[in-house]
Amino acid sequence: MKLPLALLLVALAPILTPAQSVDTPAPSAAVSGDPAPLFRAQSELVVVHATVRDRHGKHVSGLTPQAFRIFENGAPRPVSVFSGQYEPVTLGLILDVSGSMTRTRERLAYAASAFAGTGSPDDELFAIVVGDRPVPVLPPDAPFTSDAHVLRTAIARAHRPGGMTALYSAVAEGLDQLARGSNPRRALVVISDGIDNASQLTFDDTLRRAQASNAALYAVVLADPAAVSRDPGHLRKLTRASGGEAYFPDDNTAALDSLEHIAADIHQSYTLGFVPAAPAKDGGRSRLDVRVQTADGERLTVRAREEYVRPASAPTARAW
Repeated sequence: MKLPLALLLVALAPILTPAQSVDTPAPSAAVSGDPAPLFRAQSELVVVHATVRDRHGKHVSGLTPQAFRIFENGAPRPVSVFSGQYEPVTLGLILDVSGSMTRTRERLAYAASAFAGTGSPDDELFAIVVGDRPVPVLPPDAPFTSDAHVLRTAIARAHRPGGMTALYSAVAEGLDQLARGSNPRRALVVISDGIDNASQLTFDDTLRRAQASNAALYAVVLADPAAVSRDPGHLRKLTRASGGEAYFPDDNTAALDSLEHIAADIHQSYTLGFVPAAPAKDGGRSRLDVRVQTADGERLTVRAREEYVRPASAPTARAW
């Protein structure tokens, strides 16, 4: 069965390689039959996406909420919301089409064409192309789609290569768009060389937005080794702050592998939610530690964000 992840791009080359997909097991059954929890305007729910692997580096499936422990500033917090693997996802793609990507365009086209499949009807997808400014490819009255053909056509029409790069602005806009999605599992995938020379936002501004977001960020960094101004390290910091990961492929095969790893991570991670011990002031930081303990004591590795920042505005009510 194809991985339910559908971001297909044909905008950067006259002919792209055939779309590829990742085979995955069937979605697991719901852990509980309890009604879906509801965000309350007066309460703050912090969402953490946790990727769990065994000692061989393979994703671990079938974990229950009882296997997870969350610590906020060293104190344990109960898991209020739990979403298992292969749940619907709200997913955005940031595609750098600026002039600095000219020499890596072949790898960009190859990587994007590989990030394809047949999406779940409940998945919400969108894309933003960025040069001098970020440009959403879907119309304001229909900002999400579950149709790969609709997204692919929209990207092709929006694509305008060249110019400078407002990458941080595009990431911020992508995070804002994710917050308007209806799925608790949210991810933003950035394909870029990491250069920003046109944003009004600074890197620190963007980092704080990532830390305040309930989304996981991933990046495929297609850096040109000859570029003097490249700075892919910033994308690594952004992704780690959110519990995601950055990849640095140096050829088409490695780019394909990177996208396959990201696709697996997004759909095989666990989504946890907890209510903080006490309301924090806007911009306040809290340290997070997520641990997993199985009944048989198996040694597992967890990757999740290590802190969160209270958003400047209170969260709005949203049903999961």
